Amino acid sequence: KIFSRKLAPRISPNKTIEGAISGYIMTWLILFLIFYFADFRGWGLEHVDRNILLIVVPLTLPIVAIIGDLSFSWIKRFVKIKDFSNIIPGHGGILDRIDSVSLVCFVYLTIFIFV
Repeated sequence: KIFSRKLAPRISPNKTIEGAISGYIMTWLILFLIFYFADFRGWGLEHVDRNILLIVVPLTLPIVAIIGDLSFSWIKRFVKIKDFSNIIPGHGGILDRIDSVSLVCFVYLTIFIFV
């Protein structure tokens, strides 16, 4: 069965290793293309080496996103709730839609503040 190997079954039973890998590859590809063709003037990133933006960020950002998603799933399991809210029925609420993005924003804003 394709997409059947669970990534972290006790934390989030519906996430698979294959899904994480395909999400990682697609995110890496999209980020690489964005950073390759982007003009960074006015972003406040002129002092950051372009190779870091082309290599390090696309390789690490998907990992941070997966960790963020699993972390929020673990928090929900720990406090024994299914969804953070019922604003979007069946989808776990708004926070469940942006859980991985919130950790990515925190990590990368922290990194770029101190670089």
